[in-house]
Amino acid sequence: IAGIFLSAILSDTLDFSSPTCTPLDKVIAKKLAAIANVDMNKYVEEMFAAAEDLTGRSGMDILLQDFKLFTCGDIRFGISQANFLTSANLRKAKDLVEDSLAKIRLDQNLEDIYVLLTDIRNSESVVLYNGAQAGEILSTAFHPADDNDVLLLPGVVSRKKQFLPKVMETYQNLR
Repeated sequence: IAGIFLSAILSDTLDFSSPTCTPLDKVIAKKLAAIANVDMNKYVEEMFAAAEDLTGRSGMDILLQDFKLFTCGDIRFGISQANFLTSANLRKAKDLVEDSLAKIRLDQNLEDIYVLLTDIRNSESVVLYNGAQAGEILSTAFHPADDNDVLLLPGVVSRKKQFLPKVMETYQNLR
């Protein structure tokens, strides 16, 4: 049970690198690692490596693994997130997901869809997007240097605290 709770903390806080991480998370995780008799650094590497294994997975699988729907007025949009320790797996996921964006947006009856492919080690997210307003929303919210269907957001690792609030505020301001 201690290992399960430790896994939850390490996953939710992205090994303590997410802005959602609290000092209490670190204290409790250390205690849980001792109870479970695991080396926390080795364990987190193994845990994230297992989670990012893309063997036999489709772009749709990756998209729907951690997918959430949101509304702002009459606009429905979705945000998916997947975390990676290796750049190679992130690039592979990007290639798999790109072809599924439009389909999931239409299947879910969404105005826009965003996918955060988060590089845990470099504390940044690659954002893929599709939809009528998605490019404009991202441009306004994050002021990217380039304008294509992929965006790099340095320092952004939390959908809840860093990505969603800016996107939601931008949708509200467009109305």
